Amino acid sequence: MLANWVKQGTSTTGTGAITLDGTPPAGYVAFKDVFVDGEVVLYVIEDGNNRELGIGKLTSGANWTLTRGFVFETLSGGTYTRASGLTSASPLSLSGNAVVTVDAATHSLGTFFRTFNAGATVPGILPANTVVDTTYGLTEQFSATDALVAWPARFNHFTTVSKAYVEVTTAAGTKMRIGIYTDGGGASFRPGKLLAETGDIDTSTTGVKSATLSATVFLRPGWYWLGFIADGDPTLRTFSGTTGDGCEFRGTTGVYGQNIHRGAYTTGWTSMPPDGASLSGWGGESAVKEIPAIWLVP
Repeated sequence: MLANWVKQGTSTTGTGAITLDGTPPAGYVAFKDVFVDGEVVLYVIEDGNNRELGIGKLTSGANWTLTRGFVFETLSGGTYTRASGLTSASPLSLSGNAVVTVDAATHSLGTFFRTFNAGATVPGILPANTVVDTTYGLTEQFSATDALVAWPARFNHFTTVSKAYVEVTTAAGTKMRIGIYTDGGGASFRPGKLLAETGDIDTSTTGVKSATLSATVFLRPGWYWLGFIADGDPTLRTFSGTTGDGCEFRGTTGVYGQNIHRGAYTTGWTSMPPDGASLSGWGGESAVKEIPAIWLVP
């Protein structure tokens, strides 16, 4: 995410992905020297007197590229602009003579860039310090069949998500999908807009499953909703606590009342609900229950 003395020029023009020059200036190193393909970085662009700060994703090649994701701030023609909530600021239109660096900024102080729950221990995705429960399934709460099952979650760090993992401990139905929603806000206690969803995940067999999201999501610290929908009622590995690495969940002391909520959706669905506003029978479990251990990684 961050590294020292990284700088490269670019002849790219416009607002799109940036192709980095092959050789860094004297006294600096190239992005490829300290980062890996697909890594997300906090970048700064200097183009004459214009500036841009954001997070973007690196892609390896003969010349590496930086795809701009979420733009936090720009200074263009003397006008300062910053992102508003989940709405990115508009990227600079580059002149063809800009310089790209990696640098610490106010956005990296006090809140660290890190991956939400990206571990490497048994069952292949869980951090070593996470306590999980394989027996407390969703069937002990309510049926997940053809319903959005969701819970509010606060991301405490700037987070980039492009892939999701889940472990099916009891097979049922044929498929499920995982999604990330904005917070509906107000007194609705529902998910807001769907930001991204995975493709179909096989629930007809047990084991750790993974799927790529429809789009890479750049999340600022704040409240969101995580959720899934299934065409059966599989049992999933769950947290047996109420916190995750880089994320926390609303409990009975929070304004949402319960952790797990459910709302009916369309039988024979092919994609997740676009939002939580129109779901019928929306309600929460009568007590705080373990929530599914869904793991989100870049």
